[in-house]
Amino acid sequence: MAQTGGLNQGIAIQQLRVAAGFDLRSVEFTVVILSEQVGSYPKINWKEWKDRNRKQMKSQGDVWSMATLSGTTIWDCLDNNNIDRLHLVQWKPADDTMYQVSLPSR
Repeated sequence: MAQTGGLNQGIAIQQLRVAAGFDLRSVEFTVVILSEQVGSYPKINWKEWKDRNRKQMKSQGDVWSMATLSGTTIWDCLDNNNIDRLHLVQWKPADDTMYQVSLPSR
């Protein structure tokens, strides 16, 4: 019983630390927006970006720009950099290989 109480107390303390902002590690995110929106974010270093499949298409399609930004979550990344979620085309943690086009719940 004492061990269970100690374990529960440890879990509760960890949850408080996370809720208070402790032990949250910043992650690098690759964020892609339409190039026409780059002017909305002049302090961010954007690079023209198209994925391999889009480059092989005959039509030019949309021109996208990419930047690597940090945050504890994708929402934190967007909020800290004042990026409008409606400008977001796709994103991923920088270490991942697959991009995501939808955002998780907050």
